[in-house]
Amino acid sequence: MAFSINGGGFSASFHLPSIDNEKRLRHGKMVKEIGYILNNTDRNDPLEGLVMIDTLQRLSIDYHFREEIESFLKAQYMNFRSPNHPLFDVFGVALCFRLLRQEGYNVSQEFAKIDYEIVRSIHQKEILQITNWWKDLGLAKELKFARDQPLKWHMWSISVLADPNLSEQRVDLTKPISLVYIIDDIFDLHGTLDDLSVFTEAVNE
Repeated sequence: MAFSINGGGFSASFHLPSIDNEKRLRHGKMVKEIGYILNNTDRNDPLEGLVMIDTLQRLSIDYHFREEIESFLKAQYMNFRSPNHPLFDVFGVALCFRLLRQEGYNVSQEFAKIDYEIVRSIHQKEILQITNWWKDLGLAKELKFARDQPLKWHMWSISVLADPNLSEQRVDLTKPISLVYIIDDIFDLHGTLDDLSVFTEAVNE
């Protein structure tokens, strides 16, 4: 379809694209599918839903899902008022804080502070576990040339597994990381060529 505007020596032609019924049907189907996913996102593990809402807003198509978004964010707001709210990493806290504030909810910065304190407490307990494990292992006394840095080793686990809920996995991961550091020190500082050759052959086998 096209039409022209003439006047004052100005002439312009506008072409209006037509949308066939097949595209409209596909569009409607996709809207329903996205709305269904948003409605059925696990409220106890809400990061997926928060990321989806953020993506819809960035694409400027969130107006199709106002009811679903409002319902989801209302549930998250109620979770934040509960002492048993789901734990987020820094990204999750920042995203949820912004989306709720953007939607008009009065979310105090105190939530972010409390969440930080909770996560810090989790990490402190992990470090205590690792320190006790390393002390009981006794390698620090036997291998005085090796590094004695359980906190440094655990920082690798925290950076790889940032989700606060993965506490047990972080502790388990730190243990082999510490042994890798010890082996590295043996190779660099202490082992003789013959000893290291035997050790390498044993590992390869």
